Amino acid sequence: MRSIVADAAITNTEQVVGQTTTTLDNYVDNMLSISSGISTNIFRYTPDEMQAYLNTSQMLSPDIVSITLFDELGEVYKYSPQSIDIKQNITLGSQQWYDETEAETAEDIRFSTPHVQNLFQNYYPWVITNYYSTAVKWDNKIKYTVAIDMSFATIDEYCRNINIGQRGYVFVMGPDGRIIYHPQQQMLNAGMRAEEDWGFIKDKENGAYFYNEDIVMVISTLKNNWKLIGISYMQETRETMNEIIRYMAFAYVAVFFLILLFAAAIARYVSKPVNRIIKAMEIAQDNQFTTYVWEDGFVEVRRLSASYNNMTSRIRELMEQIRREQRELRKTEIRALQAQINPHFLYNTLDSILWMCEKGDNKGAVTMVSSLGKLFRISLSKGREMITVREEVAHAENYLQIQGVRYKDQFSYKIEAEERLLDYKTPKIVLQPFLENAIYHAFGHS
Repeated sequence: MRSIVADAAITNTEQVVGQTTTTLDNYVDNMLSISSGISTNIFRYTPDEMQAYLNTSQMLSPDIVSITLFDELGEVYKYSPQSIDIKQNITLGSQQWYDETEAETAEDIRFSTPHVQNLFQNYYPWVITNYYSTAVKWDNKIKYTVAIDMSFATIDEYCRNINIGQRGYVFVMGPDGRIIYHPQQQMLNAGMRAEEDWGFIKDKENGAYFYNEDIVMVISTLKNNWKLIGISYMQETRETMNEIIRYMAFAYVAVFFLILLFAAAIARYVSKPVNRIIKAMEIAQDNQFTTYVWEDGFVEVRRLSASYNNMTSRIRELMEQIRREQRELRKTEIRALQAQINPHFLYNTLDSILWMCEKGDNKGAVTMVSSLGKLFRISLSKGREMITVREEVAHAENYLQIQGVRYKDQFSYKIEAEERLLDYKTPKIVLQPFLENAIYHAFGHS
């Protein structure tokens, strides 16, 4: 059973190898397209026109290092670029990449392994030679070999930049098991490093992989039957996974605290307007409906705040209405009390005055008339509803004087009032009803 580490290493290596395969396949397709186009069109020109065609084709493609046309004797017939001097005695058979048997039997363009080009003087680029031998009668010859040297720098640069972890890498192997590209290619060619025993790879199918405790190997087949092999190291994957676990643990803790902060912020956002409503309600318990709450927060709280404010306004309006009605009711009651001067009291008083006049008790009559006049003057008070306590006491005293004469001094009274209270305001005629009640219940008639 594969371990989690192996799964991760294989998956990562497969992804890198898959992306690299796509890029290299595109590059190979481009090389094949260019080589096929040149090989097909080269014999459509006359010998004089061919050189211009080769020069143009070589200049138009930055990946083409040189184009060489060998005749049936293996000698150089045409070549480009002509700006560099070609070496003497260059033949097709002297090229290390050329395999006559393979060239004779091949139906398609062949790819050589990377090598140092040796066609030109003082010019040694690292190239891959695409060559194709064709039997065609042209310019009095019956066989030609077209060799197109493509710069290996593009493949080398791209593959060199492929990293699978810190030490992982990719390399390319030909169908015959020879190494086409390796990040330490020059060391391998110089024998400074022993070549790994990767011979078994050439027979493996596309997508195969192998792994052990140390490495993971993933194999992919390119369109030209090259093998792209990705190598990664288990130890690096273990370290990476441990690092990921540490980061994830840190991230989980950070997210947890962020969630707590977010929850606290949400709770504050929710509770703050609710607490304002609660505080306003506590104030309202003391019959103080003057506090409004801000209508902010989430939708439900805004609606609740608006409802509370409307309720508060309505309660305040109703309380003000009740206060007005109570004031009017008190005024009405006071007016009713003020208007309740017993007609019998007035009639009996006038009758007593008449009786005194008939009896010749002018002094008593004068006293009663004077007291009655003062009584009515205070009762009217020029239309005022409020009078001083001093005036109210005087009104009560005049009333008692009149009743005292009427009842022939059958009762006595004494009025006591603190001097500091006499200038305070009071509704008028509030004492007379009490005095009238007391006399009525004492003598049984008014």
